[in-house]
Amino acid sequence: MDNSLAHGTYALKQVIGRGAYGVVYRAVKRGTNKPCAIKQIEFEDESELNEHMLEIDLLKNLRNQNIVEYRGFIQKSHELYIILEYCSRGSLRDILKHGPLLEDDTVNYVTQTLHGLRYLHEQGVIHRDIKAANLLLTEDGVVKLADFGVSTRINRMAMTYAGSPNWMAPEVMTGQGASTVSDTWSLGATVVELLTGNPPFHNLVNESACYAIVNEEYIAPLTLSAECRDFLARCFQKNMFKRATAQELLGHSWLNRIRKPKSKINLAEYVEKDDKWDVDFVLDSNTDMTPSPTKSPVQEHLVPADFKTLSVDQLFIEHSTDSIVVELIKSLCETLTATGNVGSMEFVNTRTLDVLKYDRQFNHSALKKKFIENGGLPLLISLRLETVLLTFFDKNVKLLIQCGILSQFSDLKNPKLIVLVSYHYRSLTSHDMWNRWCLSYKSKISSAVNTELTSTKCNEAEKLLLHISMVKDFPLDISKLMILAKRYTHLQNCTFTSLNNSIKRTIVNVPTSNLIHGKLFYEKSNFAQSITQWLLEMIPQVVYKATEPFVELCFHVCHLNNKSITLLMKDGLFLALTKRLLKSSSNSSLPWCLNLCSEYAKKLKADHIGTMIEIGVSSLSIANCLPNSIEIILNCYNVAQQIDLPIVVHKETITIGKYNVPLDLLVASFYQDNGRFDKYITKYTKFCSLPVASQVCVEVLDQERFIGRIHELFGRFKTSLIIQIDLLKFLKVLVIQINEQGTSSEDEKLQVLSKFLTSNWNSKENFTPIKQGHQRVGADSVLIQQLCQDIQHLIGV
Repeated sequence: MDNSLAHGTYALKQVIGRGAYGVVYRAVKRGTNKPCAIKQIEFEDESELNEHMLEIDLLKNLRNQNIVEYRGFIQKSHELYIILEYCSRGSLRDILKHGPLLEDDTVNYVTQTLHGLRYLHEQGVIHRDIKAANLLLTEDGVVKLADFGVSTRINRMAMTYAGSPNWMAPEVMTGQGASTVSDTWSLGATVVELLTGNPPFHNLVNESACYAIVNEEYIAPLTLSAECRDFLARCFQKNMFKRATAQELLGHSWLNRIRKPKSKINLAEYVEKDDKWDVDFVLDSNTDMTPSPTKSPVQEHLVPADFKTLSVDQLFIEHSTDSIVVELIKSLCETLTATGNVGSMEFVNTRTLDVLKYDRQFNHSALKKKFIENGGLPLLISLRLETVLLTFFDKNVKLLIQCGILSQFSDLKNPKLIVLVSYHYRSLTSHDMWNRWCLSYKSKISSAVNTELTSTKCNEAEKLLLHISMVKDFPLDISKLMILAKRYTHLQNCTFTSLNNSIKRTIVNVPTSNLIHGKLFYEKSNFAQSITQWLLEMIPQVVYKATEPFVELCFHVCHLNNKSITLLMKDGLFLALTKRLLKSSSNSSLPWCLNLCSEYAKKLKADHIGTMIEIGVSSLSIANCLPNSIEIILNCYNVAQQIDLPIVVHKETITIGKYNVPLDLLVASFYQDNGRFDKYITKYTKFCSLPVASQVCVEVLDQERFIGRIHELFGRFKTSLIIQIDLLKFLKVLVIQINEQGTSSEDEKLQVLSKFLTSNWNSKENFTPIKQGHQRVGADSVLIQQLCQDIQHLIGV
């Protein structure tokens, strides 16, 4: 421990910043009176300290004029003090207090920021928090990137994300994980912040801003130059694989243009033209749907003298299809003008039904086709003959929409027709317009969906429920859905999925990497208080095909809520469900279950540890569950230490209390392929750093395939700096444990490993960071070089 702070080497002058991870002070070093910044970070236990120390060990090698210089650290009790370069002019956010910047000034700051980002990305470091507040200025006006590295890594471990989401990339919101081009998106948001005073979607609250970032397109102000708007478009590319890199942006014309006098913008050039047909069909409710008069009179011989009451079969025998259509349209027109004549309406409704029934049964619906061709549908819609429309035009709903049924939608009464129109309108218009339209009829649509779900097996009602559950602010009757899932097993999959959607649409923040799939934290206030109890009651009733959305719902409801997790787990039903899933052939649902088990395992009682260890051990053989398995066992170990349970390492097992964790399964997990290796290797490294895991490290190295596995992994992930660095961290921990064991039998294998580390990055291939290709990356990374040197030093080379 460095006692510099305790002995007064540094004098803390004033607080210059506060963040999610502590306080930043302006300080001076006694004797030299040289200013510096000292960042205070708290840690809870030895394992967390080790992670911070490993990051500090790597970051001390970063050197770039646009990055805040790291100068050392001081450890005191449960606090770390990170000593950094002091930037006297504060942050770019401070400058914005005087108003937005001009483009020329912004270009200067952005160019410097990109130089710093390019360097970080080449070293395998993702900043993750680019914004004006984290871009500092020296006395000479040099931009310095701050809060990368240590804060970044802490951020990955934090249980909730601190701060506004306005600078975050969509892939971070949706849980795909951050990459170097996530910094590009954040840079674009920072450009908007510098030029306008605020980041994109600043007028929205957190959950709305998150939704907008993921689903909406940001439209840059027209007051910005065309080059600037193009620059922003390249930053705000939602497909992260098409988004520009820092290197590419440095070559953008906006940063390299010759400054010209500003000219007024002709706003007329930017008036957006909307040529979508759907707007034309959102008609006013007062629109006259009566057909337009013909240019020439209808020929007399086609107009019947009167409308006789004939039987339907006589009608078809004595008249042609054309004449029947004309007669039917004439009757509809007369009824339309006879307002308030209920008898006439009922007669026409019955007559039309009879004619169309006969036509379908004996005439191959030829009359129906002619009726549509001659403009009869708008008349049926205007008269609101819903029974006719539903009986004979339920397969022509898109045509009904094009003929104007939306203008009559507020007057529709039949719930099935309401559901059909609502569902099919979605495929005829834009996503945003359909969402707004649904919200304008939310009570009507919600009532119709609930009615149809309970009365018949209506596929459209189930599909419509799934879609409206994703519409922001569309009210779902949660209690009704809970009852439906309990009463109708065929609706379980739909109702569970809809409840999940309703949670996902109300994003309030983004937490850590320990979440799976969604990786999102949700506002749950719209749920009934009894929902956790309802989940417990549903466990024995869940049908097989609804299992995955059900356990996902359990996760979303209980995640980060200790009270709910405890209630869900207390009677053992959820744990029994998890065990059943472990034995089944399909395990796509397991990560949701295991993530909750891992949270529960953090605060276990002694009599529950056995069940958790059993689940953790059982899932060690399932590839996509390995990260969760290791975390469950790790949490059980930590709890056992806290409650003083005996932990003993035997030849073949680690015994926690009276429960065994087989060493061979822990060793085999390293050699097992899985699609979540990036998450697995970080958790496995943390486990292997424990004192009880030294034998695991020995046996991992002892395997004949060890060197081959290392070659394979570095080959597979040769384009990922992050995973290569994590692999090297694991190797460093492994060698440390081997040395502490005093094992000399594997010296030859360690020498081979050392030679591999020397040669692996000596390729002369062109180095193209970030871009996914076939070139090996990392040769220029000081982090990789430092780790390799550390490992070779430990080996004794």
